[in-house]
Amino acid sequence: MGGIWYQAGEFANAMSELIGHKSGLALSRQNFIDHLEDAADWANLFRLGDDEIIRIRSEAVEALVAQLLYRWNERDVAPESLDNNKNGRMGG
Repeated sequence: MGGIWYQAGEFANAMSELIGHKSGLALSRQNFIDHLEDAADWANLFRLGDDEIIRIRSEAVEALVAQLLYRWNERDVAPESLDNNKNGRMGG
């Protein structure tokens, strides 16, 4: 598979939209950074300035999405900053 070139701000927005579409969560850059604190390489992508350029392989994007969805599914709750329901589930 090939590489994808992004400005860091576009990458963060694309990931937020993709994860949001698949999970129903609206995530900020800080949500990604907080959730990926044990995976510094991934978290650092979300710390870059908006205009910095990144090249990421498409399979790495796929792996990141799978990792994030698995982690949120495993926790079965929204990130704390988004959790507005007493039982920890969004909309339910």
